[in-house]
Amino acid sequence: MRWGRKRKIERLHALGRKAPGGRPPRMPDWLRRAVLAEAEKELAGLDLETILNAEPELEDMTEEEQLADLDRYGLAMLIQVLRPRVGSKNRSRTAIGVAWNLAEMRYARVERGEKERCRLDHLIEEVAIC
Repeated sequence: MRWGRKRKIERLHALGRKAPGGRPPRMPDWLRRAVLAEAEKELAGLDLETILNAEPELEDMTEEEQLADLDRYGLAMLIQVLRPRVGSKNRSRTAIGVAWNLAEMRYARVERGEKERCRLDHLIEEVAIC
């Protein structure tokens, strides 16, 4: 079992929830729409394709800038994964995985004092534990 999945299961058990197994549950349409709306607000004015295809020069960046760049990249990936899927079969392992990694990164940035928690952070966590 991978370390990340083990921590996720431990967190879910601590919250009194069942650990996921097998097929992921259906992601509610309201959650998908809410994440897309908030994420697009946060990335307003930035082109998703540019973010996804850019090659950042990590050696020239501070650690704070690297985390901010990875945060933008993760958010762009989540938008790309969530955008085309709407309907009754909103099961997306990719969206759950991207959201899980993004939630951990955003939590680390909050812990470091680089940003404040916002509604989008809570929505991303909801997607991650879908």
